[in-house]
Amino acid sequence: MLHILFHFIDSKLGRALLASTWALLIIYLCLMPQSQLPHWSIPGLDKLVHVLLFALFMFFLSLVLKNKAYQYSIAFFSTLALGLAIEAAQQSLPQLHRSFEWADIGADALGALIGGALHAALASFRKKRMHS
Repeated sequence: MLHILFHFIDSKLGRALLASTWALLIIYLCLMPQSQLPHWSIPGLDKLVHVLLFALFMFFLSLVLKNKAYQYSIAFFSTLALGLAIEAAQQSLPQLHRSFEWADIGADALGALIGGALHAALASFRKKRMHS
C-alpha cells in the first residue's frame, strides 16, 4: 500500500494533488467556526499549528516546482497569499467568530520559510547522493 502511495507521489500529478489536498485541508481547518475548535490552554499552540500547516504546504508545493530560486519565491508568496486569504475570510465571516491576526500571518510565513528550507536541503542532499 505504501509503495503505491510513494509511486503516486513520485509523479508530478501526484505531487500537485498532494499540495492541493493539503491546501484544502488548511482552508477547512482555518475556516471552522470557533465553537468547533478544540479548546486547549497551551500558550502559542495556535501559532505552532500555523507554522506546521504552512511548512508542510510550502514543502508539498515545492515538490511540484523545479529547484529554482525564483520558483521558491513563487511558492513562498503563494503560501503567504493563502494565509492572507484565510485571515481575510475569517474577518469577513462573522458567523465563524474568528478574526484577522497578523501573528497568524507571521506564523504562516515562518512555516513557509521552514518548509522551503527543508525542501531545498533535501533536494541538495538527494542531488549530491545521485552524483556520488
